[in-house]
Amino acid sequence: MYELTFLVNPNISSAELTDVLKQLKDFILRYDGEIIKDFSSQKINLAYPVKKLKQAYLVVIDFELGKDKIETLKNYIKDLKAILRHLLITKKQIKIKPARFKPIKPKTEIKPKTKIKIEELDKRLEEILEE
Repeated sequence: MYELTFLVNPNISSAELTDVLKQLKDFILRYDGEIIKDFSSQKINLAYPVKKLKQAYLVVIDFELGKDKIETLKNYIKDLKAILRHLLITKKQIKIKPARFKPIKPKTEIKPKTKIKIEELDKRLEEILEE
């Protein structure tokens, strides 16, 4: 699985932005890829200027594609003039293992304590003190 994150020129119209996204998705689908997630584009302020622009549309697409077609995709992205920068990363799918639960040990029975009378307690204390 791959994640493609890219910045699109903010000066293009919304129709042109939609067209760029459609071109990329069609490219992926044309080479037997599968789009898993498509995060909608939103205009953001950049931390530093990119090609003298301080804003850009941020777009993220998660997809699956054959390894042999990735280089072709990179070249295709470089040819699109509206894309300022891009980042293509490989995402590893994490398999979550089921948690192992330890069996609960039964508690030992607690014997109820019998009440001791104060007189018996006093006698017992005197015996202890005499020793």
